[in-house]
Amino acid sequence: MTTRQIWRWTGIAAELYVAFFLIFFAFNISTIVFIRGWEPLTRDVLSYIFARDAVIAIGLAALGCVFMGFFTAFFLRRLRR
Repeated sequence: MTTRQIWRWTGIAAELYVAFFLIFFAFNISTIVFIRGWEPLTRDVLSYIFARDAVIAIGLAALGCVFMGFFTAFFLRRLRR
């Protein structure tokens, strides 16, 4: 891999990380509010959900890069034909 490709994939991973984190955090908070209301959302609970979703998003961003690499290679092979 060239330096340019490494920077490109690092940027893609960062974008996917932010997207997955925001999606998980928003869905977790909205689910808690929908089921139990605003009362159980204390500062400790919010920090726990924030940390848990941040760790989960790391794996999903890596998996997203793998899928993106696979589909990019697949479509580039089709375009070259």
